[in-house]
Amino acid sequence: DSQVACGPLSECLFFFGAKFSPLLFPMAPTLVSSTTSVSQQVSQYLTEGSDDRLHLNKQGLNKYHVAPHVEPTSTVQRAFCTCSPPSPEGFQACCDLIPKLHAATLEQNQEIMDDIRERLMTGLGLRGTGTEMIIHPSGTDAEYIPLLYAQQRAEALGCPRVVNVIAAAGEVGSHTATAAQGLHISNILPLGGQCELSQPVDGFSTQKIKVVEVLPRDDAGGFVDNYDAAMRAAVVEAEEEVSGAFYILHAALSKTGLLMPSHGEIEELEQRFQGRMVIVFDACQLRASAQEVKYWMDKEAIMLITGSKFYGGPGFCGAVVCPPSVTKELATNTNVPAGLSSYLCKPDVPKCMTALHNALTDPAMNIGVALRWTCALTEMEAYNQHQTLYLSKMSSWVTGVRSAVSDYAPYLELLGDEGQQEEGHMGGWNTVIGIKMSVPGMNELSLNDLKRVHVLLRKDLSREMPPTATNDEKAAVRTKCFIGQPVWLGCMGIMRIALGAPNTRKWQTSDGVEQSLKEDRVILQKWALIAKYFKELSC
Repeated sequence: DSQVACGPLSECLFFFGAKFSPLLFPMAPTLVSSTTSVSQQVSQYLTEGSDDRLHLNKQGLNKYHVAPHVEPTSTVQRAFCTCSPPSPEGFQACCDLIPKLHAATLEQNQEIMDDIRERLMTGLGLRGTGTEMIIHPSGTDAEYIPLLYAQQRAEALGCPRVVNVIAAAGEVGSHTATAAQGLHISNILPLGGQCELSQPVDGFSTQKIKVVEVLPRDDAGGFVDNYDAAMRAAVVEAEEEVSGAFYILHAALSKTGLLMPSHGEIEELEQRFQGRMVIVFDACQLRASAQEVKYWMDKEAIMLITGSKFYGGPGFCGAVVCPPSVTKELATNTNVPAGLSSYLCKPDVPKCMTALHNALTDPAMNIGVALRWTCALTEMEAYNQHQTLYLSKMSSWVTGVRSAVSDYAPYLELLGDEGQQEEGHMGGWNTVIGIKMSVPGMNELSLNDLKRVHVLLRKDLSREMPPTATNDEKAAVRTKCFIGQPVWLGCMGIMRIALGAPNTRKWQTSDGVEQSLKEDRVILQKWALIAKYFKELSC
């Protein structure tokens, strides 16, 4: 079953029936060999089968400054919200899976991915709902599936175009609008080869696709007065421009924990466009409550998920949960864009989606995405064993962190109280805590400034502090801290302390939440000291 193929970037090896494309490294690429240790193989595979965001620089870090290995226990880690290092348990699960992957035939590759889908369906409480799942290299390129369905339905109904409406724009995936237009999100393709960034994925009729982004905030960074009305106005404007379009209407639980638009607004638009719309619930953070997920599943919504946010898997691992109506279309409609074969292997798609499965040209398996999902599933299944206990303690953690932030004024300040407590979130609380940072003598920090802070938090700064710093301050900046990446909110940037499933492991003890809060205070103290000495510190 082994096959060899070449791509324009470099050679791509179908290794033991599974696709492996070398690292985009500033040196000659190396391939996994029989002499490479299992742990080294896992670290290398974790950087493969997605786009350039996972490729490593000379320091062995990806775009998000994350290495593909387990971090020391001396670090303090919270959810990265985009791309996490593997947990010790997740990494070990990958090591255990490697021999099976290498020995697998092409047919067994399909069975391995079916098992990943089955475990995900069980972990998310979706078994028995009639839904099916497509595995994707990332949550961003997962946008191609609802677009595929919409393009197929638009053609069948004679709709002149597809209108793709993005909720919480700017606070979902950074390339969401690009993917929603049917364009490439990177110049590196997940399954090997290169393309032109922001050029059409072969087979998507991009000239017939309009993307409408509905921003949640005004120019001052505050919430728009009536988000539902803003979304309705945007949709009405698009319909007046070209009537009879097929609509993709997104709802989202965003990077900052915003859940929008309201159920009522979606239901009103559903009535307006009966028969020519599909709902997409962007649940990529996987922080929605079970009741919220059930609501969207009952609506026959397509749901986008990832394992690299709350569940702490390495980036990137995405999936698309498809309701029966979408599964039926993908099973029978043979009008499938050829360009999807640069993103999906046959094992990524269940065989019941016959037309889509058969249209894909690569019979091998994307080992990288299989291992990244294995990491995330390890944490999901561990979390689910004690989920009721963890949910009951989330309010204590959220209120504890929010209270602690006030102790580090004027350097740190909460983004606001909006969305702090909301039924649609797991445990009824927003577990993504947005924090603004101020530096004395500086105006609003730029996104690049915050990226610099994000890197500084991960370093031992004890030897980089200025002479004016006290010994206590030098000791306080020694611990390496990992938190959520910066987010730009139009006119200002924030960083986030977000809860991840691996963080809840210690909550099984009576003082577990307090242990977590002590770690959070370590993060906040170091962060405030970086703000205090920001001008003097070098990155």
